Amino acid sequence: MLWPFLCSARCDARKRTPSEGELPVSKVTYPSGRIVLYDRDSVGRINKVSTKQNSGASSVTVIDNVTYQPISNLIKSLTYGNSLAETNAHTQD
Repeated sequence: MLWPFLCSARCDARKRTPSEGELPVSKVTYPSGRIVLYDRDSVGRINKVSTKQNSGASSVTVIDNVTYQPISNLIKSLTYGNSLAETNAHTQD
């Protein structure tokens, strides 16, 4: 389930703005050696997540092309690493 993960990461990015002296997380390395990379758009929202087994491995896309609703910042659409696309209809905007 990526939705709670993305929401959590997005909300965390809002709290940690550059003006507060902390940049949003762009890379997490787990004790197992797995690395998760987060690409962000110009306002700090996640627009791509990729992972690799260790620092020497090739990167694999988990999600890409994340778009957001203009007012609520809810996720409008995304593409999974297996090329399946998901689009959500939210009624808050």
